[in-house]
Amino acid sequence: MAIREQILTYDKFSPVANSTYKTNIPNMETIAYRFSIPNGKIYKLDTTKRFLMRLTAYESFSGIDTTQDFTVAVSNKVAVVNKDGNVQYDQIAIARGRTSGEVVRCVAYDSSTKELTFGALPTGNATETVDVFYLIADGQMRFQLTSPSRVVKSSKMVFNSSLSGVNSKNQFNVKDSLYFSGSFEGRAGFSFEFAINSPAQIFFDPADTGISGIGTGWNDIALLELPVLIMEETEAELLTGKNVVEETNKQMKI
Repeated sequence: MAIREQILTYDKFSPVANSTYKTNIPNMETIAYRFSIPNGKIYKLDTTKRFLMRLTAYESFSGIDTTQDFTVAVSNKVAVVNKDGNVQYDQIAIARGRTSGEVVRCVAYDSSTKELTFGALPTGNATETVDVFYLIADGQMRFQLTSPSRVVKSSKMVFNSSLSGVNSKNQFNVKDSLYFSGSFEGRAGFSFEFAINSPAQIFFDPADTGISGIGTGWNDIALLELPVLIMEETEAELLTGKNVVEETNKQMKI
């Protein structure tokens, strides 16, 4: 049986609109992003390889002088990443001038005022709208596997954490590496989802905000790399002699 390895990155996940919100509803546990397993495939989370996960909130600020270093105060606490006792400011927030289209990284953060400081844009403007993505520390997240059942919808928790806990980890450090604790697999119709309860909406890609002129692909503060093993349903049944539907339902207790 051919088993293919793949890394699911955030561009494979689709934002889930809730009411008037582009992703999760603030201060209410709702689904923010979803990856639906394609027809004829089985996706199994690989427990032997580490996964990477950082989630960002978004805010915009108008009238900013980007010709010099500028400071903005965000609404929520920012998760701080430390390496060898030093804050990695460039990993906690990123900003883009909407007029210039230029991107700069955070150079300082004051936790008492929630103020993020960024370097001047190379060709800044005296007054410009700035889009900011940052690692949020307020709220909870749950990564889950959800069944396709319309009658008895069931979800299985794969990984859960406070947003502060997952976002502040130096995940590239061996001692802070994250691994899935159990083997979870889904067939066509199943989905991997991010359930969020936070005062802010969570966004991976700038384009997911739906805001004109915000650009796409530049928010590399958000991070998602989920190792999976992929196989054909028919091959899995031939190898194991077990019914795929029954086996995947069993883990969901449906």
